[in-house]
Amino acid sequence: MIHTIREAGPRALLLELETLDEVLACHQQLASTPLQGQVDAVAAARTILLRFVSRRALRAAGRLFQCLRSASSRRRMPVMWSSR
Repeated sequence: MIHTIREAGPRALLLELETLDEVLACHQQLASTPLQGQVDAVAAARTILLRFVSRRALRAAGRLFQCLRSASSRRRMPVMWSSR
């Protein structure tokens, strides 16, 4: 589950997750189905750095992740999404 979502500069988001397994699953999803405007996804032990082509794409992704995070925490379910 996504624990925290932070902006990391003008066109990047830093997603903090609970475990390495969650990072790997989320990163795999982002790599196979990139979000609109996503340029790159870099995984670390408990975070994923997402870079976007524009500030507008970053804001749209941030809203999506906030909605998914809220829904996931209410249901205690893993977050999955589709950019299409």
